[in-house]
Amino acid sequence: METIVFMDLDDSIFQTRRKCREPGPLRVGALGPDGLPLSFLRPSQARLLEHVFKGAAVVPVTARNLESFGRVTLNFEHGAVLNFGGLILSPAGEVDEEWLAETRPLCRAARGRLLEALAGAEELAGKRGLGCRIRLISDQGLDFYVLVKTLNGRPEELDEIAALFSEFFCDLTLHRNGGILAALPPFLNKARALPYHLEKHLGHLGPDRLVLGFGDSLTDVDFMRLCDYLIIPSGSQLERRL
Repeated sequence: METIVFMDLDDSIFQTRRKCREPGPLRVGALGPDGLPLSFLRPSQARLLEHVFKGAAVVPVTARNLESFGRVTLNFEHGAVLNFGGLILSPAGEVDEEWLAETRPLCRAARGRLLEALAGAEELAGKRGLGCRIRLISDQGLDFYVLVKTLNGRPEELDEIAALFSEFFCDLTLHRNGGILAALPPFLNKARALPYHLEKHLGHLGPDRLVLGFGDSLTDVDFMRLCDYLIIPSGSQLERRL
């Protein structure tokens, strides 16, 4: 039986140094835009990853875009799902143009709404003096979602922007975990991309495959439910909600 692991990355298998409270040596998981180590695997995470790499096809399922995913130091050989499912990479690391052709008109139709949400968040943050970085996440010439990050380690500063999105942009899906808030068009969902990637890029593994879903956020649940088993890290948003 072949095993496939669809795995979220940030805060599932690595995180910033500030969140690494487990004793023992850290392993670099991703670099920052400046090229310096930014995210790390704790010893238990490194052991888990070593184990699954030996016996499974591991596919990242992440909010990261292509540029950000390129700064991940781990070696994935079975493709990837990026931008919350908006972009798919083949096992050769190439953009799946067939999937992109499906996503492109949806992104273009949603762009105006994302720009309105971006402007609203920037205006509110400026008026309130919120310590946030707000930007539009783009890839392949397409805008996918609005991302808001706290810059001072105070996730409560996202409350007002989350309330703004909920009241005036209720047609957008909100992802919030710790100091990160994202507003996504409704078609953008990791679960939407999984069946396509599974059949097109991993179909050769056969019908008796075992599929595991690994994630830490509430918004990961949809893609994890498509798998045979759900794996949840201790201390994660999902584990706390349970």
